[in-house]
Amino acid sequence: MAKANKTSKRPRKAATRAIRSTWGGSRPRSGRKPSFGANKDVPHVARPRFNQLTTFHVTLRLCAGLPSLRTFEPANTIVNVFARTVAEGRLAPVHWSIQTNHLHLVIEADSHTELARGMQSLAVRIAKALNRVWRRKGKVFARRYFARAVAGPVETRNVIRYVLLNRKRHGSRREAVDPFSSGRWFDGWETPPPPAPPCPRPVAEPRPDSGLQLDCWRLFGLPISVRERPVGRRVFDLGCGDLLA
Repeated sequence: MAKANKTSKRPRKAATRAIRSTWGGSRPRSGRKPSFGANKDVPHVARPRFNQLTTFHVTLRLCAGLPSLRTFEPANTIVNVFARTVAEGRLAPVHWSIQTNHLHLVIEADSHTELARGMQSLAVRIAKALNRVWRRKGKVFARRYFARAVAGPVETRNVIRYVLLNRKRHGSRREAVDPFSSGRWFDGWETPPPPAPPCPRPVAEPRPDSGLQLDCWRLFGLPISVRERPVGRRVFDLGCGDLLA
């Protein structure tokens, strides 16, 4: 009887091939996408720390698709938030202007903690108030607030002019105090502004040891005229007229 051939069955090695890692590293079309069209978003980096009184130009921008702020009810709601914030002694703007989809504020803060917490509180208050007006829920501001420190009397004057006359940067031809700004409470105009309405003051008083209170900027320039133009390139904002006269 023929013996069966005994063959040893060795385990076969699985066919392996180099698999290219896709974890980490630079790849085309990877990473966080821009959140505001062609404009650059506010970078998500740690803000500079400071521990002395500093003046800031702050910008808050709305999410796309929300109604204009330059109508009576939303604008009046924001002004009331400013007035309540001033009355409570919280962080509040010294100067401000309301544009169609963003706010310009001039704010003084003693430290980076006061600025961060104060702006967070102010933004939440404004967002909740606007959502009640618009009868909606959800996010109101599109991004982190933009804050730039202001130093020196010349820059201080330029920032005040930029904020109070910002409507001209968006195409307005009116040479008058913008009713959607704190210009009626500003005493640095070349000619006296229209009288402020009889309501709680919606602007904070400049702090005694700040450059705004000492009016140092007036030493380097004349009082601000409504005929001036804000610093920077003019950008037209279509469909947004001056609705309150």
